[in-house]
Amino acid sequence: MKSLFILLASALVAHAAFDFENEAEAFSPYVNIQSISDFYKLKLDFKYDSTIKYVSGAPATSPWSSTYWPTFLDSTNFKWDGKSSAIEKYEKAFKVTGLKVAISQASGVLSQTLFSGQCKTNANCKSDEVCVDRGSYNVSPRFVCIPTWFGVCHAWAPASFMEAPPKRPVIANGVRFEINDLLALTIQMYNWQLNSKLYDSLHVVGRVCPKFTSSFSFDKFGRPTDQTCRDMNAGLFHVIITNIVGREKKTFFFNRRMDREIWNQPFAGYRIRSVSTLSASYARKLMVTRNDDYAEGSPFSPNAKTFKLVRTTIWYTEENDPTKVKVVQSVTTPMELQYILELDSAGKIVGGEWVGSSILSRPGYVALFNFGAEGYPHANLLGGLFKTRLVKALLDASRK
Repeated sequence: MKSLFILLASALVAHAAFDFENEAEAFSPYVNIQSISDFYKLKLDFKYDSTIKYVSGAPATSPWSSTYWPTFLDSTNFKWDGKSSAIEKYEKAFKVTGLKVAISQASGVLSQTLFSGQCKTNANCKSDEVCVDRGSYNVSPRFVCIPTWFGVCHAWAPASFMEAPPKRPVIANGVRFEINDLLALTIQMYNWQLNSKLYDSLHVVGRVCPKFTSSFSFDKFGRPTDQTCRDMNAGLFHVIITNIVGREKKTFFFNRRMDREIWNQPFAGYRIRSVSTLSASYARKLMVTRNDDYAEGSPFSPNAKTFKLVRTTIWYTEENDPTKVKVVQSVTTPMELQYILELDSAGKIVGGEWVGSSILSRPGYVALFNFGAEGYPHANLLGGLFKTRLVKALLDASRK
């Protein structure tokens, strides 16, 4: 589905080694735990007994579904109703020219010349790509391969829980904006490829894994050897969902894949299904995924004294098809997770490991999003062609 997330990937800075309450158990050397607390101005509670009190959780407001406005369909230039796109309507209503091209250059088909191969048909492209005709823009090369999962999911995901959705169509200067038009404009308002000020509202936990699962190599415990693909520690993820969603009723978005293919999804809720206590030897045995020859050593923190096997269901908000859905929806999809929590002698979570199918099928990075007291950082984007205050005015009119 989703975006290459090029700008976000470049923003993932390697933080200082984890040092929580003067202890050295590292969930990942590239995750700064204190920075998460600072970002939301709250103290993360790592005590197992505290986290397990929040056996389920959901944000106060459910994220809304939309499309990720795929790059191969020219992003929000796509004429979802077969007539006019949201961008064309914006140009007409506010007497702007050139926005369509600017959007295409930022996140549509004109953005892909440097990344994609030339083609004549889909047969010339990779299995996750399509051959796109850019002839309407009179550019060369005309036909290029574009991955079907490239899009603006990185903008849709935070918009879906930071902005209340529109309620009804709006007419502005004689131009009618339907619900899907308003959603498209709202999503572009949250596109930090356009508005760099949004970086100040973003905090990413973990890095983008640079490899596809098909090219992974594994250690003796069945984990990817590339630490970049293991930043999202199971123990830390458990602490994040129970503290931020369970306790605070806030939310975030995350990559529902843990490899290079990015599918940013709004986090819609969770439920802890079961918890069982394991012996150290059995916990280690669960991590031995091939044969007994790999049983030497331990994947766990040296300070871990107690081990808990946790089965949790999480839900994420799914995309929809604007050609078929013309009202606001909140459609969710479950993901089943299984992991071991490592507890020290005081009952504090000091680490964790994904087990079973969750080693390769679980969240990648987590992206937190939060505005300061000033709220959304309005700006005139793309050389003044796209004014976020105009979009906000359309939204406000639609919500009345």
